[in-house]
Amino acid sequence: MTSIIARALVALVAALALAAAAPAARAQSKEPAPPAKAQSKEAAPREKRFALVIGNAKYPHVPLRNPVNDARAIGQVLKRAGFDVTVREDLSQKEMRRAIIDFGERLRDGGVGLFYFAGHGLQVAGRNYMVPVDAEISSEPEVEVESVDVGTVLARMETARNRVNIVILDACRDNPFAHRFRPSVRGLASIDAPAGTLIAYATAPGKVAGDGTREASNGLYTGELVKAMAVPGLRIEDVFKRVRQGVQEASQGSQVPWESSSLVGDFHFVARRVAAKPPAKAPGLEVHEETRRDLGSLAVTSNVQGAEVSVDNQRIGTTREGVALIVANLAAGEHRIRAQAPGHPEWAREVKISGGERLEVSIDLAGRARPEDAGEMVLVSAGEFLMGSSREEVEDAIEQCRKLGNEATRCRRINENELPRHRVILDAFSIDRDEVTNAQFERFVKNTEHRTSAERQGWSTVYREIEGKWLGARVNGATWQMPGAAGPADPTHPVVHVSWVDADAYCRWVGRRLPTEAEWEKAARGVTPRLFPWGDTFSPERSNSRRRIGGTIPVGQRPDGASPYGARDMAGNVWEWVADWLDVQYYRRAPEQNPPGPEHGEQRVKRGGSWDSAPVNLRTARRGAADPISHDNLTGFRCAKSSASVSAGEPAPRGRPRP
Repeated sequence: MTSIIARALVALVAALALAAAAPAARAQSKEPAPPAKAQSKEAAPREKRFALVIGNAKYPHVPLRNPVNDARAIGQVLKRAGFDVTVREDLSQKEMRRAIIDFGERLRDGGVGLFYFAGHGLQVAGRNYMVPVDAEISSEPEVEVESVDVGTVLARMETARNRVNIVILDACRDNPFAHRFRPSVRGLASIDAPAGTLIAYATAPGKVAGDGTREASNGLYTGELVKAMAVPGLRIEDVFKRVRQGVQEASQGSQVPWESSSLVGDFHFVARRVAAKPPAKAPGLEVHEETRRDLGSLAVTSNVQGAEVSVDNQRIGTTREGVALIVANLAAGEHRIRAQAPGHPEWAREVKISGGERLEVSIDLAGRARPEDAGEMVLVSAGEFLMGSSREEVEDAIEQCRKLGNEATRCRRINENELPRHRVILDAFSIDRDEVTNAQFERFVKNTEHRTSAERQGWSTVYREIEGKWLGARVNGATWQMPGAAGPADPTHPVVHVSWVDADAYCRWVGRRLPTEAEWEKAARGVTPRLFPWGDTFSPERSNSRRRIGGTIPVGQRPDGASPYGARDMAGNVWEWVADWLDVQYYRRAPEQNPPGPEHGEQRVKRGGSWDSAPVNLRTARRGAADPISHDNLTGFRCAKSSASVSAGEPAPRGRPRP
């Protein structure tokens, strides 16, 4: 028995020795190892990609051949490139607006957003409009009413703050309503792309693109685009260069595609395929191929601990004292760094990294916003108030509106959205005592290099008296620095010619936010539903309104018009952006506790009236609204922030809400 056991042990030891020696033996004899699990030759996109693709062809008066085919072809290419794609065909105006709103909601997840439209497009007064299939347009002013402004798409994308946004407009076919009216210009207008955005046009500004031949299944532009987008390893700029070259050659120079870009960093529709390693040329010599890239590195530190830092919208970590966050092998070129920490304004900066070098960036969160950068605030106590207007007040406002020469239907539409009066309970918060001034906004611009919507577009709307009538006209070069014909901006006046996007960016920079509509109304009227911040009777000397001065005045010059909490100029001087989207039915379903406003919409709310307003438009319940990227010399803003508690010396108003 003992000998049997001994022989078994010897056999086991020999087997184990052979198993251990097998890999070495295979290596010595060049026997191939067991195959590894197959891997994809093409790296999948690391970030989410969303696309909305619309093709409109069935126009009743001038149908088009290829937009639906174009949309389907683009959709297929984008799906292969890793996009979550929604393709819609032959949409009405309502369907287009709803699709764009839904698209904006999906973009909130971050990453890359792409919008493509093929169909008829028009420009009016420098703005571009996509034409739905149900549009009925007989005059130029009706374009804005019947069509969909490209600016609504840009606003959704800019609000989402994606790393990359792409807008492609194969929408420059000739005017389908030429038999009804003749616009002053053809084609589409060139507009500056918001930060992180590329806008591509099928042809140059003011020119017209062809719809393709009867033999072709796609339009000329999109036919070239789907080929270029599918090429692995092409940067987005090179994709559109190929498209431009192909279209120019095919059209013999009559059609030249165009782009406007403010992209930072690289983007590829399809990643470069990595070549397989060739066999070794000699024993002991390792040979492989790799794509050459200029790489650098980044070292990030901050004077505030716990700051969340991202590079090109990708989180890299949280700052700690004495520790640097290192990003190695970063592609040479421009990158955007962002940092956020509780209690501090957001920090953002564009940096340029060179190949083979390390760039060190020190984030100064503690000193970004000084006391003079953000105005003094007043405290609004927690509790309930009555928001909106009674039916009697609305009917009176409608009558006053009609006496000003407005149509009855318009007067009813703009005042009935104050219904119903309803109970709202808010936590304590603080709000700027005064509207943000030109001096404060200038410090923001100098620190962040922010370019306003008006500066990017090259014009803004200026309201002024022309031949005895007060009219709004688009004035080239009008910006917050040059508000109009009156010369440079006065540092003490409220800033104007700022969009909702600009206002939101400033408030974030100073560590605040735009007030909700409910917060603004409570700060203006107190707990009782008074008509004006000072009471129920209009007093001309308490506000800058009725065009008596014809423009803005320094903030705080009407102290007798202050609200119960001490906020000044909440009636007149300038309309003020608030955080909410406009929904005329929201009051009927809004939560009672801290209503946040609708989740989506097409316009942002403005409150308080301006120097141009009649008393009926200065009421604390009056709701105005506009496109979030619109701007004029009537509109400014103030900021707010949440308050954890109410101090003992709060100037709380007296009384309880009355029915």
